[in-house]
Amino acid sequence: MATYSFTDVSSSKKTEDPKKKSRIILLTIVIIIAILAVVFLVLQNVSKQPQVPQEPGLPAAENTIAEEAAAADPGEVVLTAASVETVEAPAGDAGNAAGAVAADVAADIVAEVAADAAGEVASGTQAAVAGETAADAGVVSEQVELPAPENIAIVVPEVVAEPVENVSVALAEGLAEAKELLDYRRYQEGHAALAALLAAEDISSCPKFRDEVISELNSAAKAFGKAVHTDKITHVISSGDNLDRLARRNNATIEAIALLNGITDHNRIMLGYDLTILPGPWKAVVDLAACEVTLYRNDAVFMVFEAGVGKGRLTPKGTFAVADRVVEPTWTVGNEEIPYGDPRNIIGTRWMPLKATGNTPPVDGIGIHGTNDNSTIGKSSSNGCIRLSNNDVEELYMLLPVNSEVIIR
Repeated sequence: MATYSFTDVSSSKKTEDPKKKSRIILLTIVIIIAILAVVFLVLQNVSKQPQVPQEPGLPAAENTIAEEAAAADPGEVVLTAASVETVEAPAGDAGNAAGAVAADVAADIVAEVAADAAGEVASGTQAAVAGETAADAGVVSEQVELPAPENIAIVVPEVVAEPVENVSVALAEGLAEAKELLDYRRYQEGHAALAALLAAEDISSCPKFRDEVISELNSAAKAFGKAVHTDKITHVISSGDNLDRLARRNNATIEAIALLNGITDHNRIMLGYDLTILPGPWKAVVDLAACEVTLYRNDAVFMVFEAGVGKGRLTPKGTFAVADRVVEPTWTVGNEEIPYGDPRNIIGTRWMPLKATGNTPPVDGIGIHGTNDNSTIGKSSSNGCIRLSNNDVEELYMLLPVNSEVIIR
């Protein structure tokens, strides 16, 4: 069996051969005649096909081939998966003879055209026509048995859709208005608008929206503390003043006064200088179920922090007060004191021990502190203390003075 190859050389340009064009036309005519002859033969033999009983020893595919072979007339081309057989036609069968002559002529023309086309430009369409011509003319190429496709298990990852929060129009518009106020540096009004949003009844059903409001609230509180606001106190420094005395008098902290006024040395203040003070009272409320600490100023929400609380009932409920405020604390475990910076010291950068007030039974070792392990924030995993991230505990420490009220509920 001759094998023909067609080379596609897209970069070369040659003059089209008129002789080749006429051959292709002639070849097309011959193909049509051959196809008509084959159709005629098929129509004649459809009604004559005998039923071949299936042999029990053969597979279904081989029985099908046997049926086709038995049904075929002499001279008809019989195609199987393994071979191509041609039986000589009787001399008197004009239709078979015409088919055979057409096949021979077509085969010769195809061979000649293929030889002429070698090394010339052949388009994808010409290559396809030539292949079909070769098949119709009796030029059969080797059949390649393709392996049966394997059953491949396709695992489609499960897509978990995030729940969509139904935020009311009033809440959405309220947040937009608060942000606009903050953009215009109207911090006090923007902060108040955000605090009002947190008090809305339907905000609890929209946790992501609530988290966004808290984030904006805390950012506004930081700017609000440094900005000019209506309820600030201005104090002119006189003889005998110091930051500690001014802080105690106004329910504030030394750190907050120093930050508001750009004071770097807490022990040195200038006579006659105007100090801006953001007075209290300040109060912290710990929500054990929500794992949150809310800081209030004059009974209005000022900031909200995510917290870690005690396992089970290890964190006592009741009313307390801040007993002390410690920077970079030492952690005492039994009789051992673990200094700040030691990897075993787990209480972070700030420590504010609590003392029971009112009818709350006295407790020891309970307080608010930082942590070097933020994975514990938002969980009930401590031995009783309330822990915040180091950044958050430093914010709370700066604003919450000694003797401030702390409610745990």
